[in-house]
Amino acid sequence: MKLNKILGAAALLLALFSCENDPYRWEGSAYARIVGPENWTLKTDSMEFTFARYSTEVTEYVVNAEIMLIGKAADYDRDVVLTVVDSATTAESAMYSFETSVVIPAGEVVAPCDITLKRSAKLQDSTYRLKIAVTDEGEITSGVDEWNQLTIIFSDQLAKPTNWDEYLAPFFGEYSEVKYRFIISTTGVTEFTYGQEGGMTWGEMYNFSVTMANALEEYNATHDTPMTDENGKLVTF
Repeated sequence: MKLNKILGAAALLLALFSCENDPYRWEGSAYARIVGPENWTLKTDSMEFTFARYSTEVTEYVVNAEIMLIGKAADYDRDVVLTVVDSATTAESAMYSFETSVVIPAGEVVAPCDITLKRSAKLQDSTYRLKIAVTDEGEITSGVDEWNQLTIIFSDQLAKPTNWDEYLAPFFGEYSEVKYRFIISTTGVTEFTYGQEGGMTWGEMYNFSVTMANALEEYNATHDTPMTDENGKLVTF
């Protein structure tokens, strides 16, 4: 009899513990939060993105965010209304788009919320911010303030690779942003891992250098003036 009581108490404690640690076992009103893709946000409410690491042919990038329900699923559709937080947003409306109303389908606790960032020449000169928040206007409203918003910091600016001077310069020469953009646009490669453990080989880098030399020769032959960088210097490989 005593053993049965002990086992019963243990089972009850386990059930309570499981309920407290399961975010979808919330017993109160349902709330919504907006969450960015984990590979960009690392479980925070913000992310940084640059178009500079993509070919010039890429004019838009879709951030696959999600609306997550804090609470139980329902047997009917419910909407969540989103808005731009103007006081914390510097991006112009032409630089992004997203649906201001997202439906969480019946029986579901998550719904996709795609946010499209649009490439603009202005992004090459400045970094912009876009802050989107869950409002209290939908059937499911915002819950915890710290998680009812997502900030996207984006630009089209490049940062010089940390391994350029020691490992990449022998193949590509002196660094410039114009040169690096040309390399990315031509090769489709945004990160050259030569010099890192398990990274690119000398032979691969040599092939890239030959490819870039040929691409630059073709560019100069088909343009009125040779390619120059942001400092007015001729681009060479």
